[in-house]
Order: sequence, then structure tokens, then C-alpha cells
Amino acid sequence: MIIPTAEQIRYLDNYTIQNQPISSIDLMEKAASQFVNYLLDNHQLISTYHTFLGEGQIKIICGVGNNGGDGLAIARMLINKGYRVNAYEIDFSPTKSSGYLENKDRLGNKIESLIECTSIDQLELTEDDLVIDAILGTGLSRPTEAFVKEVIKHINRSNSKVISVDIPSGLFPDDNSQNPIEGIIQADLTLTFQFVKQSFLQSNTGWLAGGWKVLDIGLLEKGIDQLTIQSHYVSEHLIKAFLMPREIFAHKGIFGHALIIAGSLGKIGAAHLAAKACIKSGAGLVTVQGPKCGTQIIQTSIPEVMYLQNSGENYIEPFKLKSNFQAIGIGPGLGQEKSTINALKFLIQEVDVPLTLDADALNILSNNPTWLAFLKPGTILTPHVGEFKKLLGINGKGWNSDEEKLKLLKDFCFKHHLIVVLKGAFTVICSPNGNFYFNSTGNSGMATAGSGDSLLGIITAFVAQGYEPINAAVTGVYLHGLAGDLALEVESEESLMSSDIINQLGNAFNVLHQ
Repeated sequence: MIIPTAEQIRYLDNYTIQNQPISSIDLMEKAASQFVNYLLDNHQLISTYHTFLGEGQIKIICGVGNNGGDGLAIARMLINKGYRVNAYEIDFSPTKSSGYLENKDRLGNKIESLIECTSIDQLELTEDDLVIDAILGTGLSRPTEAFVKEVIKHINRSNSKVISVDIPSGLFPDDNSQNPIEGIIQADLTLTFQFVKQSFLQSNTGWLAGGWKVLDIGLLEKGIDQLTIQSHYVSEHLIKAFLMPREIFAHKGIFGHALIIAGSLGKIGAAHLAAKACIKSGAGLVTVQGPKCGTQIIQTSIPEVMYLQNSGENYIEPFKLKSNFQAIGIGPGLGQEKSTINALKFLIQEVDVPLTLDADALNILSNNPTWLAFLKPGTILTPHVGEFKKLLGINGKGWNSDEEKLKLLKDFCFKHHLIVVLKGAFTVICSPNGNFYFNSTGNSGMATAGSGDSLLGIITAFVAQGYEPINAAVTGVYLHGLAGDLALEVESEESLMSSDIINQLGNAFNVLHQ
């Protein structure tokens, strides 16, 4: 699923109108119909908002642009279904869109009154009301101000539940770094049309959309071919396209030999998690390179995995690879002893095998930034936010907005020709050419010890099987999150462990193969 900019959304709207062909007003009708159908098909959800119960009313608050036109069409459709609806016109412009005027005419006398709201006092809201926010849409080009801003603040102060049409009013689809939060609707639910908006996926603005659902309104996909899309929302459809089939006469040698370099005294468990996730993600052979103290632990806990005993007793020391590996994952529980630092330096400079770096490997790299120049193009780094800041060499907050963070991420990947998996909610994978892939799976229960170790193992397994590194990263992140979601069906967010995620990898693959 693509994540177009506001300008690209307008282009696709116009492309559909010109080439389907369909009139602008009929496209609005289609969007409003999808919105209403979702409400009625999910009546149990809506009932939790106290809607249609007791003294509650549906109060649709409309601007005078096309988003307001959607709101009036929604009002007409709900009235036709027998619901109590009040509509309010927030007149923020002397020019009303043709779509708004047409839907105002279609509404006619179906509603007792379309209140032309000129004062906050006219907008009485109670906790039993459902507010449908249709004030401003994706065409907004500057922060809200004056009366519109006061209306938004009034809605946010009320105890009413709010469902936004397409996007919370006042929120930009793209860059909100200069957009004050107090001028944006705080929705409980957003029913957005055709595409998820990038601002829904960012920590500084995503909460404003509440829960959200994408509704298909039939914009022509052919129009997408005319655009340069740099942001994508990773869907099951994309991952199914990435997955390589396994032939009936295949053998383990076909699926690659992965090496996991991990563990130190007291942290052999990290090596265990990474290796087990790797073997359960399809790698034909998996070897762990670790210190002597980890030999018995790995050999007994994962008998399917081989152990290449390093000369170091408690920590990895420099070594030469003697086997032919198709992928190497390094970092979990590695420690930062001087001997380990030297071992990583040798690996980066001398080994011509695709690498995935995590945890202590990233910390060592951050302390030796000149080594970035030795990483092969397409090397995968999997930092969390704190580790990414260290890689950039910045302290403290690091950036003023998520938009600035994404720019720094894009510049870093382009400069060093790397793939970065920036972990967190809606984990974003950035390719060397600046494409973003926002992940759609996972949950907050996965913010637990060892979760990153298992992700390293999964990605390394896909690289070993011959996946292109960017496809391996995107597929690995999606599968990791999907396994975490399946684990949540039997665990709670509080109790979820990395081993629970690994144990659900088989079920996650089965979901994708269905």
C-alpha cells in the first residue's frame, strides 16, 4: 500500500475523475457511502461510543470544502437510515466548494436545520453525542486559526467521542513539524479514504488519529504509475509477493547457511534467541560463532544449530571464517571488549558476505564511525531510536520532530548506501535510495528483552535464502510483527516474551501461505 503525499492524493483524485470516468460529486458520494457502511457494519464498535443511545445525537460538523461535502452526504445517508442527526456549518471561507454546495442542496429538507455556526455557544456537545468531524481534509495547507481553531479546541475539550472523515481536521498528511497540536482534532477513530496518511504512523501525530481504518473508494491504480512514491505501508499482499516458494525436491543447501555471531559471558541467551529465530525462519543451516562459555548452552538448547567455538573464553576474539556462509548476523549480547571490537573490525573490512548488524555491533560501530565506509552496499543495520542517535553522533533529544528524524534516516542511508531498520511502533525500513517501508504488524508487547535479537535472526535467515537485502528486511520485520500479534492471542502485552514470538513463527508463515 502506497503512502502518497497530499499533492499526490489530489492528483489521484483528479486522475480517477478524468479516466474512470466519474464525476467529483459521485466520487464524494462513494466515499460517504463507504464511511456510513463501515459505521453500520460495526455497530457494536459504535455503541461503545454511546452513539444512538439515550439522549445522544450524531453531530456532524462540516467545513465548507469537499471534506464538509462528505460530511453533508454522510448526514443525508444516516438520516435516511432513521438516525437523529444535527449538522453544523463552520464557514471558514467566502468560497464554498462545488461539492459542498451540491451536497447541501441534496440534503434539502431532510434535516430540521443545518446550523450555520458562528459561535461556540451554538455547538453544544455532551458525552452521549457522537461527533463526526468533517471540517477540514487533506487539502489543508496551513495551521488552523481564528474561529476554526476555536471550534477544534472546543471539540477536544468536550467528552464527546469523535470520528474523523478521512483525516482529523487540522492535521497535515505529511509534515506537521510546524503545525501546533492545539489546532488539530483529537479523534477516537479516523475512517480514511484509500490510503493511510504518513502522519498516522508517526509518534508525534499518530495519536491524533486514534484508531484508524482505510476505506477503499476506488481510485484508479493506473494513476499511481505516473507518480514517484517513496513511502509505503507494508501489507500482507506485498509480503506474499516477496516470499520465495520452496520446491518439492529442495534440500537444506538450497536455503543457505547463516552465521550468527553473538553472545558473551552472561548473555548467551541473546545468541540462543537469534539462532533459534534464524533456523525457524527457513535458513537451511545455522551456525553460532560464540565464546567457549556458550558452547554447552547452545548445543543443548538448540540441537538443530551448530556451534563454532571462538578462541575467546568469555568474549569473541578475532577469527578467520573457515566455512562458506551466505549471510552473517552479528551483535546480540556481544559485549564491547577490546578483542570483540577488533573482531568486528576485521569482519567489516575483510569479509565479503552480506551482513546484518544489531545491538553491540551497532554500539561499536557508533564509537568507530569511520568504519561505516567499509560496510558493503546493502548492509542492514537494525537500531532502535537510541542506537540510531549514536550512529548519527548526536546526543539528547536528537531531533525536533518525526519528520526531521525521517530526513536524517534518509540522508544516512543514501550517504552510506545502507538499509536501516529503525525499530519501534510502525517500524520503518529505509533503503539506500530513500524509500520508506512502514510496517503494519506488531504490538507494544514486543517492546521486551530479546525481541530485537529474534528480529536479527529472522532477517539473517531471509538473506541466507537469497532474498534481496531490502526484501529480506521488509519481510523479516513484517513476519516478526505478525508472530508477535499471533502470540498476543494467547499472551498479554505485559507477559509477552521474545520466545513467544519465535514460537509463533510457524503460524505466521502459515497465515502468509493461506
